[in-house]
Amino acid sequence: MSIIILLISITLATWFTCIVVKKPNFFLYTTDTPNERSLHSFPTPRTGGIAIVFMILLSSLAFSYLKDLPIGYSFVMVGLLILSSISYLDDKFDIPQLWRLIVHIVVALILLESD
Repeated sequence: MSIIILLISITLATWFTCIVVKKPNFFLYTTDTPNERSLHSFPTPRTGGIAIVFMILLSSLAFSYLKDLPIGYSFVMVGLLILSSISYLDDKFDIPQLWRLIVHIVVALILLESD
């Protein structure tokens, strides 16, 4: 029963967090300005993924409290945090592809070594 309550709480919190991070006055807010390669024709918020990643990390902590998770699971969460951080920074500052590739390779190697 406690897992069902936890799932409902996480779902509602994710929905609420998505609404908050899409507001222009949110401190991490950023928009995608359309160009000739864009699929959209007006500025679109890019920060919805922050809510999803935040809630995945939060729900992982909650589930690890309820059930003992393997240590490799922690490495997955750290990898998720690193990859989402580099993705956000790329959205905000246009990080060169080589640097993003290096970060992705490093995270993949960490995950391979973590069992």
